[in-house]
Amino acid sequence: MPLDLDSLPPNTSFETILPQLRKAVIGNPALKARLTRAPDFLWWLQSQMCSALENLDHGWPEFASRIEFLHLLVTPESSVTPGADHAQLMWCVPLIGRFLDHVSGKALAEAFVDPSESSWTLLDSMVTSAFSILLELANVSPLAVAESADPFWRSITSVALVTHSPSSDTFPLKKALQAGLALVPVYLESDPGANADALLAVVLRRLLTEFDHFPKGEESKSIEKNAELTSSTFSNLNDMLMPNTVPDFHTLEKVVHIPILCSLIVVAAQLLNYFKPRQRSLSLLERQFYNSTEVRLCLVALLQSNGVHLLSTATLNLISCYLDHISSASHSQEKLATSIIESLFPRIIDLLGISNKMVVLPKFLELPISILSDLCLKYPGVCSYIRNTNVDFQIMSELESLFSQSLLLKQIHILKTSSGCGTKLVNFNALKSSITESRLLDDGVQTAQMDTIANYLLLLSVFTSSNDEFRRRVASFKDNKQDKNTTNFLSLMVFELVDNFRFLCEQMLLSYKAFSAFQKLPREKSEPDFLPWFGGHVGMLMSLIDHPIYSNTFYLIRSLSRSVSTLRTFFIDCNSIQSPFDNESSHKASDSSNLSRSILEIVSSNYDKEMTFDREGSFVSSLLRILNVLDPVYTAMMYFSTQKSKERTIKRHFGEISNAKFVILLALLANFILDFTSFRYEIVNNDTFLKDLSNLYKKATETKREYDYSEIKDLELRDTAYESSKIQLGVLQIIKNYLYNENEENRKYMWEFIPLSIVFEKSLYGILIPACEDNELHKMLLQHKVIAFEIMRNLTASSTYFSEIIKDLYTEFVQEQEKEGLNHLPSEWNDYLVSSILSFDLFVDVSTIDKLETKFLSDDEFLLRLLLDPDYVRLIVGINYTEDHRYTNSTTLRKRDLPSNNLLNVWKRLLEVELSKDLERKICHGSSEKTLQLFSQLSEVKVSIDWLLINLTWKDQDFGYPLTDKVNFRLLDTVRANSDSSNMFSATNIVVEDNEDEEEEEEGDEKQSRESGFDLDSMHENTVVSPEDRAQLLYKHGFANTLQRLIRGMCTPVFDSDQTRHETMKRFQNLNANDLYEKSKTAHHQIIQLVAGVHDNPRQVRFRERKEEKHPLRRQSNIINARDGFRARQEIQQAAEMLMIEPESEGDQNETDESNHTEPEADMDDYWIR
Repeated sequence: MPLDLDSLPPNTSFETILPQLRKAVIGNPALKARLTRAPDFLWWLQSQMCSALENLDHGWPEFASRIEFLHLLVTPESSVTPGADHAQLMWCVPLIGRFLDHVSGKALAEAFVDPSESSWTLLDSMVTSAFSILLELANVSPLAVAESADPFWRSITSVALVTHSPSSDTFPLKKALQAGLALVPVYLESDPGANADALLAVVLRRLLTEFDHFPKGEESKSIEKNAELTSSTFSNLNDMLMPNTVPDFHTLEKVVHIPILCSLIVVAAQLLNYFKPRQRSLSLLERQFYNSTEVRLCLVALLQSNGVHLLSTATLNLISCYLDHISSASHSQEKLATSIIESLFPRIIDLLGISNKMVVLPKFLELPISILSDLCLKYPGVCSYIRNTNVDFQIMSELESLFSQSLLLKQIHILKTSSGCGTKLVNFNALKSSITESRLLDDGVQTAQMDTIANYLLLLSVFTSSNDEFRRRVASFKDNKQDKNTTNFLSLMVFELVDNFRFLCEQMLLSYKAFSAFQKLPREKSEPDFLPWFGGHVGMLMSLIDHPIYSNTFYLIRSLSRSVSTLRTFFIDCNSIQSPFDNESSHKASDSSNLSRSILEIVSSNYDKEMTFDREGSFVSSLLRILNVLDPVYTAMMYFSTQKSKERTIKRHFGEISNAKFVILLALLANFILDFTSFRYEIVNNDTFLKDLSNLYKKATETKREYDYSEIKDLELRDTAYESSKIQLGVLQIIKNYLYNENEENRKYMWEFIPLSIVFEKSLYGILIPACEDNELHKMLLQHKVIAFEIMRNLTASSTYFSEIIKDLYTEFVQEQEKEGLNHLPSEWNDYLVSSILSFDLFVDVSTIDKLETKFLSDDEFLLRLLLDPDYVRLIVGINYTEDHRYTNSTTLRKRDLPSNNLLNVWKRLLEVELSKDLERKICHGSSEKTLQLFSQLSEVKVSIDWLLINLTWKDQDFGYPLTDKVNFRLLDTVRANSDSSNMFSATNIVVEDNEDEEEEEEGDEKQSRESGFDLDSMHENTVVSPEDRAQLLYKHGFANTLQRLIRGMCTPVFDSDQTRHETMKRFQNLNANDLYEKSKTAHHQIIQLVAGVHDNPRQVRFRERKEEKHPLRRQSNIINARDGFRARQEIQQAAEMLMIEPESEGDQNETDESNHTEPEADMDDYWIR
């Protein structure tokens, strides 16, 4: 007779019906579901558990039988068939917490008192059941099990501490330890505090014990005898570590318990990955673990062994943490890290293919492909390994296969075509059935497919971020140039994913509108089934929007758009694909052919090389639309999420992911706007682009001000302020690139949305705005300051209007600040520039230095250390070229426009400083790469000053000819001309008319100035200053002698110390030195000639003119774009390659193809990129 489980009396003995209960529920998911929904049964079971828990001190069997049955009840029969309703069993969480407290407090001690096998077995069974129940319940609701966090941490740490002997088959509580360690990532989701540190210490100690009994080869034994290992010890890891130290798994199983070893390594990797983004000091045990030769050898051996894939992946995670440690501990250890990576690279590639078949990986473990992405970012040489072994082609082939087989992406495309150009709300619940079917058909591969595609996209984005050749290889993969009707799969996939994300955003906004309309309906008219349907629909939509595949796609676009070649080929193809958002789109939702074709075939059929740019569904239009709607989309998602969860937690989560997408969107748009193609035209002429930038900047500014004015600066508020600062930097980067060779009308129009006062405010960081104490925020705000001057540099380039008015605009800004009570700002333009150049305290610690200005003017070592900082050099160069444009583009130069004595002293000091051999050894410490960098940056600063001097002393009658407003300055940047006007353009027949009427007044003022002699102090502020008087000013400040010494020093023959090589000119030994030599000669010639022209005999002047060589035409504009900012790094890379110097791991591998402008895009993600 079957047991009637619905009518159990309260006093029914559990032991009497336990056999029948077990027999009834095993393999019967329907009964499990019915029992967990029966209140009477649940009340009876709860009372039985409480009673047994109270009697634990009198014996364990009673509680053991009940918790084992509960474990049986919550365990599902399969991943597809539903079983118990876990939500109805959450009452057992506090009871299990009480039991775990009993385990760590008494049970373990009692087991040691009675060390019989039966007591250990019974305790192992109870603890295993308790941990397993919590794990099942956590899969449904992680927050529900959070109240048992403290008992869990105490019990798992106690279980791991039970013994330090090797994990053989006789190891007690081995099942409980495995079950408990599997729960660690669940409780890491909440703040574990010091509990995680305590468990990590125990786990690392256990691993050291395990590795002591690890079988090793003869080579490893000999290595262990060395007292200290250096990088030279591991110069050939292939010979020293393979294959003699690779144990067979059958040998391992004889001395260690493989499942226990796997669990320990997995949880150690999870804990260390958890601590990675958190600033903490390493414990003594962690240092011992990292510095142990035995640990290093065992990890390498385990990774090389073809055993359990989870064990190999976790071991690779531990090796990644080890590499991070040795790299941060000492720069000299990078060679050791590189050797280890080179030895393990083939095995890592093997693991990539196996990872595609993994259904799920425990949390806080990174996939091999993610680790490979990190290695590419930290060690650029890994990218070369990938390229040299053609692994990039393997990755592309696997990615193409994954994309083509994706049923989920195909279903999204079908929904998109039925949305009526994105105007109709579609049912995302339809995707659930397709996901369930794909899970059944492909054994879990489809469920992990989106994650795998996302990981491949991330790897490609890092791989292509630093080298143009790598970008070309990826962008042209399987590119059939003979067939104009096809393109490679990557452009199709990138377009489809961007189009999908736009579609998802539009659907979220429509869903929000639909829900708002539903709330306004009377209750009697509302559909009762709407809310359940709508909840599933929005839940699926939100999970898709949050998926990393879209963020990683934007990262890849950012990397590929750094080269002009890909902007004009690959992205043109992306823009040549028809979208369902196109008004003229021929997509039909009922197209039966789509059901039988793959997503790759569907998108490929919409490719048309002749497609126009002016379309609603074009690639760039989608990016701009995403920028426009992203903020309201995440506002809607936040609204839906706060209905069930804590508002603060949800707000922080969506704030982080939306800020990350904004930052990367701004970065890639900055790349697109830089190139002079239809992309730039479409972005600049977009109706909402500048307004969107303005709104985005205002919102980021408000968030940053909340942090600035808050009394309690907690970590959450600080992180939000940092993300907001990155968004501000992205907007500033776009402004800088927008101004690059833009016409005057558009330059003026832009400031209607983003006030120029913002640029002045950012440039006054450290003066108007006090320096931030937080180091990361300080670095970000310092980037704001630098880019503010680069914006002014581009603003004034080729612009007479802004070159003449920018000084007055700054004065107006200062006056407005004074009205608000800020009276400590530099009131004069020259003082503003000098204060910015002398803001050393923002770049170096000056707390122990007195008389900073004196230090700058007299201490070469101090100044050269400053010039080793690329940001400080960018600041100086930006300021210098802004001034250069004022002198170049202004129609007249008056006394008030001239540089002050302080500014002239700063320029002369920067020209005078030289890098001697002693200072080179002291500053660069023998690093050839640092020496090259310092020489390059020092030359860049001096060249910028030379241009200042050239344009400040320029005289059209002697050195060139007057230019009209119709001249195309971009074509004149590289023209050379003789100072003898009779030979000018004789071969080209170019005629440029003089505009004599416009210069009559200026010539009269200059004549009056010359006739009155040089007396600058007695001149009125508005008096026009002639080129001769400007040259006199520079001559009196010693610039002629300084330039002469610089030129003579570069021309002096130098010899090698051993006198074995012939003499060479010094100027050809330094980067950019030849350009510096030519510009210095030109500046020196102009100053001397103009000064001599005032006092010398005209015949001597003419003789000197004939004797001097030709000089370049006056440079009309000097504009910085994002690629020019990295010119020095490119030259350093070239020189380093010639000298066989390994590039720094943190630097970018830049290209040499200057003719195609393939220099990498300057990013604002130096501190945050994944």
